[in-house]
Amino acid sequence: MILVLSDRKSHISYQLSVISYQLPVISYQLPVNIIGLR
Repeated sequence: MILVLSDRKSHISYQLSVISYQLPVISYQLPVNIIGLR
């Protein structure tokens, strides 16, 4: 039970780090796509 809980915590922290890594990439690509559409 404790092992599963800690595994879930590490999975959540892994997903958070992936999201926080992708956020600047997305925020960089959004204005580029908007400029490209115009």
